[in-house]
Amino acid sequence: MFTLIFLAFVSGGCGGGGGSSTPVSNNENGNDNNNTPDEQEQNVPNPPVNTNFIVTFDSNGGSDVSLQEVQNGSTANMPEIPEKENNLFVGWYLAGENNFSFKFNFDTPISRDITLHAKWYDQTDLTDTDGDGLTDALEFAFGTDPLEIDTDDDGLTDYDELNWLNYNPLAKDSDGNGVADGDEDKDGDGLTNIQEGNFGTNMILTDTDMDGLTDYEEVITYKTDPLKPDTDDDGVDDGTEVAIGSNPLVAETKFTTSLETSRTAEDPEAIDVSVSMDSSAENAGTLYVQAVELVGHPLISSAMPGYISNAAYEITAENSADIESATLTFTLGSKYSETDSFKPRIYYVNEEAGVFEKVENQNVSGNKISATLTHFSTYILLNSVMFDEIWSNDIRPIFTNASNDNARLDIVFVIDYSASMQDNDPNRLAVKLPQNFVD
Repeated sequence: MFTLIFLAFVSGGCGGGGGSSTPVSNNENGNDNNNTPDEQEQNVPNPPVNTNFIVTFDSNGGSDVSLQEVQNGSTANMPEIPEKENNLFVGWYLAGENNFSFKFNFDTPISRDITLHAKWYDQTDLTDTDGDGLTDALEFAFGTDPLEIDTDDDGLTDYDELNWLNYNPLAKDSDGNGVADGDEDKDGDGLTNIQEGNFGTNMILTDTDMDGLTDYEEVITYKTDPLKPDTDDDGVDDGTEVAIGSNPLVAETKFTTSLETSRTAEDPEAIDVSVSMDSSAENAGTLYVQAVELVGHPLISSAMPGYISNAAYEITAENSADIESATLTFTLGSKYSETDSFKPRIYYVNEEAGVFEKVENQNVSGNKISATLTHFSTYILLNSVMFDEIWSNDIRPIFTNASNDNARLDIVFVIDYSASMQDNDPNRLAVKLPQNFVD
C-alpha cells in the first residue's frame, strides 16, 4: 500500500489523483518555507546574459545522472528517474543530505550553477516512531513529522490523509475552502472525517459494513453498529430490518415483509395491491410483486370474461417453501362498488393445468378483497359473476343426467380468438355462432 501512495506522490499528487497539492511543496517554486530561491540568492551578482550554467544531479547513492549545460534564463530538462536498490525515487531537491527543504521546479529559469539532490524512500525501513501507520521513511519522503501522528494538526492522522483521503498532510485545509480537513465529509455520508475516524468507519465509503444503511444512519439514527451488518445477530442485516419495519437492535425469529401500491387515493379507477408475508430470517425482505405483462401470456388476456384492468400480479419470494403465511389484498378505487352483476374475487392462475382457480375463504370488506395464500404464484382479480357464468356455460362439459355424468361430445369447435382476431371480431361472433349452430 505504501508503494502505491508513494508512486502517486511522485506523479505530483498527494496519495492519488484527487487534485490535492503535492504535500512537500507549498508554493509554486516547490519550497517548503516562505523564502523563494530568488530571495536566497539576492546577494549573488547577476551573470552575463550569454552565460551557460551547469546543473549537476547528485543521485544520492542511486544510478548516475548526467549533468546538463543550460543557457542563462532557460530551464533544465527533467532527467530519467534514477534507480536505487530497495528505494523509490521521491524527487529532486536543492538541498541535500537530511535537509530536503526545496523541491526543485523544472519550470524555474536557471541563473547559476546548481546541484540537485535525489530524495529516496527506503522500502526496507519499517520503523514507525509515532505509530500513525506511515513508516519513518515514508514520513521523510512526504515531509511529515515522524514524531507526530498529525503533522498539520487538522484532526486526521498523516496516514489517513495520504492513504484514504488524498489530502495534504502538511496543510490543515488542503483545498483552501475554509473548512479544516478533519471537518470535511469526504464520502458525503453525513459524518465528518474526524467522526469517521473516531467510530472506525471508512472515510471514503458511505456504508462501511455494506448493510444498506449509511454510516450516519447507523450511528445517529438507528444506533446500530456501523461495522457489523447484522447488529442483533438474528440473521437479517440492519438495512433489511429497517426496510421491513423490524427492530435491528432486537433479535427476532419471525419477520413480516409487506409490499403495496398506493394509487387509489388519486385515481378512482385504480386498483391497489398489497402482499404481507411472515417468514424466517432466510426470506425476510425477499418478497417480490410484479404486474403481469399480458402480451404473450398463455392464459390472461384483456378479452377474457370478467377481466379487470391492472389486477394480475406475479408474487414470489426467495424460498417460497419457507413462507409461514401470506395475505393478498386488492383495494378498488371509489369508481367500483359491488353489485349483483359485479363481484370481484381473487383467482389463482394455474398455468400448468391451464385454468383459473378461485381462492377459498376470501374476505370482502367494502372495496377490499383479501385472501390467505397457501403458495406464491400468479393471482388475478376477476369479476366472478361474468367469469363463472362463462366458465360454467361455455367451457365446462354439459351435465345431462341426474348422476352428473359428462355428456359425450360429438362435435367440438376450436376457435382461434387470440389477440390478432379481436380487431376483426369486436362483437365476439366467433363464440356466438357455434352456439347457434349447435342449438
